[in-house]
Amino acid sequence: MKKENPLRERSFSNFGFSTILISFTMICIVTFLALSLITANADYKLSKKTAEKTKEYYAAQESAYNGIADISEILETAYNESQDRRSYESKAVSLLQNYRNTTTFLQFDMDTANALCCTVPISDTQILTFTLQPCYPEKSSHDLYRLTDWHVITNPPEPDTTLHLLENN
Repeated sequence: MKKENPLRERSFSNFGFSTILISFTMICIVTFLALSLITANADYKLSKKTAEKTKEYYAAQESAYNGIADISEILETAYNESQDRRSYESKAVSLLQNYRNTTTFLQFDMDTANALCCTVPISDTQILTFTLQPCYPEKSSHDLYRLTDWHVITNPPEPDTTLHLLENN
């Protein structure tokens, strides 16, 4: 009888364990790679969206500052052309109403106390609102208005109830 070599049988069993170990390691690496790519893509999209919203806000803020500068010039003109508080207020109201009819980027209304409630659109769902209270300065170096309110109002968009099966990029 011929004896078989015991090493030949053993080499086959050692080969299986190392293959399973390498396969499991590769599956883990590929899984973590896929999760990393998905997370990086989501972070990129969120960063783009945040940058766009920030850009829209600062554009609206710049429009608001330009409107405040225009209103300040109007109030200064009214102050320089008036002799007392009453003539200043009537002149300011008249000039501001003319300005309201000509401006396109700033909408505002005057309430009973002559406060200017101004709005600047930021996006479809957000508006920047601020309130200016004109005041008659006792000295020419004093302010012609007070900024009493500045905030963003967000109207929630309609909920999307559709079922997105495929995303088109």
